[in-house]
Amino acid sequence: MNATPPEGAPAPPPPPSARDAVAEADTWPHWRRPGTYVDPEITRAKFDRELALFRESKDHYRRDGVVLVREAFPTLTFAFAAPHVPHRPVVFGAEIDFDNYDALPPSVRFVDPFSGEPLLGRDLPPRPLPGIPQPDVRRLWGCQRAEGPQSDLRGVGVTLNSMFQGQDDEPIFFCVPGTREYHQHPFHTGDSWFLHRGQGVGTLQHLLEQLTVHGTAPLRHYNPEFRVNVVGTTLQAHLVGLRLGVDPTALPVQ
Repeated sequence: MNATPPEGAPAPPPPPSARDAVAEADTWPHWRRPGTYVDPEITRAKFDRELALFRESKDHYRRDGVVLVREAFPTLTFAFAAPHVPHRPVVFGAEIDFDNYDALPPSVRFVDPFSGEPLLGRDLPPRPLPGIPQPDVRRLWGCQRAEGPQSDLRGVGVTLNSMFQGQDDEPIFFCVPGTREYHQHPFHTGDSWFLHRGQGVGTLQHLLEQLTVHGTAPLRHYNPEFRVNVVGTTLQAHLVGLRLGVDPTALPVQ
């Protein structure tokens, strides 16, 4: 039974319409989650269809290092390994959220594949850029507006670092067409989701392929990192870490 508000009390605001929810979903910052406005049964049917297609090809995905580690409607969490690199490292995890699919594209955020905890920009190694002081490097994570004629940008590759987008205190996300974060971003207002919807972009198969092509396929080897100390007349080198090295010829061209 609904309680009757006291006389003279202001009327409660009406529930948000689907149009309001879409407008909210199109706003930035990207971590804002729209309320659920698509019938969950419809979303569930589409989610189940995407999951069934994945399971039909799960052996193929496993050979490419893609493993489903958690299923909790409307999200799927995957671990991405590099089986072609010695010792087969687990490189990253990604959570794909199908809430309001496919009135909205899926959301793709990077997570710890073991705990499921979201990764923040501060968890990434710094990305050195010419002329930028090292303490300021991390503030440059995020979609960068391309400058100059398009012809000047040919041959620019997407590195493993640049696929991870997010500021220090923000969840890291994947910014390619077909993800909610890409189509929400103010730099991409001219590339509406509805220009891609229904054409294979933003499906689970497409997203897993993009994460593999940009994330693990270009990896080839390890680059050791040493700390060197001078003690008297002795030079001491200590191995402090390993970073995965990328084959530049294997990077996608954007």
